[in-house]
Amino acid sequence: MSVADNSQIVDRWLAAVNAGDWDELNRLYADDVLAWACSQGPDNRWFRQRGQIQENSDRFYAAWPDLHLEKEDSFGAGDWVCLRVITSATHKSTVHLANGPSIPPSGNSFRICICIVFKIEGGRITQALEHYDTATWWRQLGVDPPSVPIVMDRTKEVHAP
Repeated sequence: MSVADNSQIVDRWLAAVNAGDWDELNRLYADDVLAWACSQGPDNRWFRQRGQIQENSDRFYAAWPDLHLEKEDSFGAGDWVCLRVITSATHKSTVHLANGPSIPPSGNSFRICICIVFKIEGGRITQALEHYDTATWWRQLGVDPPSVPIVMDRTKEVHAP
């Protein structure tokens, strides 16, 4: 596929994230997809299946239900597309960290730039790698950055506001 075709897939991904449309996201992700969020983000593990991505995202969106990604720009080469977005949301539900404290809703909002690098193969996303400034993210939420690896605890229930 061309870079233009791959860029259209990434634009569809962006629209689906903003709409919370998991049916569309599941169509865009390959069955086996490698996804990673910033090493100090809310979940610093590699995910290898789209079901794992959805499970983690459901928890993230419960804590930040008004999450919105605004496209700044994108570019690509071959199978790769780099997307830069301004991400904003308000912390409205408790985040349970797997190896650390639970962080109650602060009511604070954040606005940060995120760079996501996608690999598109056969018309589907096979890799999605996120990079962002976690110190600024935590600071805007009014939280001291946790001193533990930041991995959400999947054993604790998340309640939407």
